[in-house]
Amino acid sequence: MRRTWIALVVLGLAGLAGQEAAGHKLPNFPQVRLLGIEAGRDDLLSHRLKVEVRDPAGRAPLGGAEVTVRVIHAALGSVIRVEPVRLARAEEPGIYRGQVRFPRAGRWELTVEVVGRFVGDAHFTLEILAPIETDESQGAGKPDLPFDF
Repeated sequence: MRRTWIALVVLGLAGLAGQEAAGHKLPNFPQVRLLGIEAGRDDLLSHRLKVEVRDPAGRAPLGGAEVTVRVIHAALGSVIRVEPVRLARAEEPGIYRGQVRFPRAGRWELTVEVVGRFVGDAHFTLEILAPIETDESQGAGKPDLPFDF
């Protein structure tokens, strides 16, 4: 049975692109923005993340940092969590990418930890919605009969 999954990022009322993290606005914390999140084609619970890290003033990209993503289920806390994922440095300065696999649909809290010239963390909320069956998938594998069984 073929299913369609929808991923929705919940970051206030604005769209995803370029959203700053919720929480910390300390003068010595790096600025972190979640630039993109994309569901995998074969594994729809797997998502590719793209994160931008800048100095505390937001002027210069922060290269050479260790950037790790920690994920826990918002409602169940640490009962359902994902192993920490270290993001890889991209070619563009201050950009980090990685892949996170969520064990199930639901609301997830992402903590992006930055360790480098500046140290800090940032928090985001991600909503992975349950699969939605399409009309196309509801009849998959059934013979074409004038009635449904």
